[in-house]
Amino acid sequence: KMAYKSQLGYIMDLLDIVGTDLATTLNLDRTLISKWKNGSRQLTPMSKHFNKVVEALIFFNSKRKDATLERFFGQIYPNEDKNEPEYLEVCLNIWLKGQEFGLFDSLNDWKTSPDALYATKIEVFKGNAGKKAALLEFLNYAHTLPPGQEIFISDLENPQWKDEDPIFSKKYYESYLSLIDKGHNFTLILPKEVVDKDPTSVSLFRFKTYFTGRITSYSIEESQTLNHTSLYIIHRHMALTSTCIKDNENQRYVSIHKDPFSVAHYVSIFMDRISKSQPLLSNYAMQGKSFNNFLLAYDERQAVSNVIFVSPEIGLPFIPSDILSEILIKHHVSEDKKNLVEGIYKHKKHLIFKHLHDFELELILSKELLENIKTRDFIRHETLSELSGQDILIPRKQMIQILNKWLDLSKKHPHLNISVIPFDPHSILKTMNLYLFEDSLIFATQLKNREYFIASESKLILNQIQKYLNELLMLYEEEASLEKMMTAMNQ
Repeated sequence: KMAYKSQLGYIMDLLDIVGTDLATTLNLDRTLISKWKNGSRQLTPMSKHFNKVVEALIFFNSKRKDATLERFFGQIYPNEDKNEPEYLEVCLNIWLKGQEFGLFDSLNDWKTSPDALYATKIEVFKGNAGKKAALLEFLNYAHTLPPGQEIFISDLENPQWKDEDPIFSKKYYESYLSLIDKGHNFTLILPKEVVDKDPTSVSLFRFKTYFTGRITSYSIEESQTLNHTSLYIIHRHMALTSTCIKDNENQRYVSIHKDPFSVAHYVSIFMDRISKSQPLLSNYAMQGKSFNNFLLAYDERQAVSNVIFVSPEIGLPFIPSDILSEILIKHHVSEDKKNLVEGIYKHKKHLIFKHLHDFELELILSKELLENIKTRDFIRHETLSELSGQDILIPRKQMIQILNKWLDLSKKHPHLNISVIPFDPHSILKTMNLYLFEDSLIFATQLKNREYFIASESKLILNQIQKYLNELLMLYEEEASLEKMMTAMNQ
């Protein structure tokens, strides 16, 4: 007899479908799918969803391209005509009704039996062109799945196979970013040499992708891997493996697996690599209140430390409290949004300024912002606008007030340094707020009414960013100082 609680549950496991995937496809609540699967509610032909469930199962089977249902029903319903166009529909109707299990009792349980045999189809590709074709198939398949998939990537091969073709490289990264935008999550294992390089040559694309809040990355030493087999995995759906001998294109072989056994096996290999890797960046994608709680927790363990703050606008903690109150009142910000802004403001400010007399604080301002303040009547404050849910426009007079207060403060505190550099040539500076502490790094940016941020305690990343910023400060040390620009504005 069936060990499963429902016929639907057996087919879902056979096709490796999770409840959220089926619920999203059918536009139904996940709990209803769970009830059908565990047998607490019967899925009968009388249900208005029955035919749609059958169609969805056929759809998931077709995406696998390994004829899972055809092989399964071919064994238990051998008298059904496989050549009929409605073959799967007929078999699923019989199976889901639960009245006729055919020869099912003579089959081994494919999930648990040590004697079970399982046949699968493996696609094999050769050479650099083959790897590109396989990866496009992998990415296209990921695009067909509901949001929230876990995608694992560990490519330890020489990247020359990708870099030699700019058209493919562009298409690959566009598809990659599109998957992030759709809500899929990525875990990456990078060779140490990819991130351990001159920071001025760091890929800005890589840093920008972390601002989405959907990436966690690790680095691994070459000596810690037994081989250089690359892995691209969509958890529970697909695994792509790639091997290459001595960077010889003719010795590069790529395979695609969609059976649950192979996918689970490669997931375990990926997790074993993570256990030998060093974390680089962890991601968070939380609403402002959660970021507030994150800062509170961070504040409790943060020791006295030097701080660098970089922002394309006047950062929230750098707006004097009286001016902030005036801005919120003038814009008629609701009480709940006002409390949210003030809570975040309070803890960000405390985190940065609690030891102003003891450590160095470097504030890096955008030259373009100061030039805009000089020529525009109003400046939109992105962070305040996102947190309040409305446009916050700060008049030139208040912006100059804020800058003058910081100029006065820098004259009183020898530990406070304010630098002005152009952000336009350095796009990475235009997309983030950056808090660089002595032992930790936080990136933050505003996206879709949420504050996305990432944190890192990796010495590799900290040293890299520190060096990158120091080189920029040296490069632009002859730029106009804040005092000179403020004098021009006040005139």
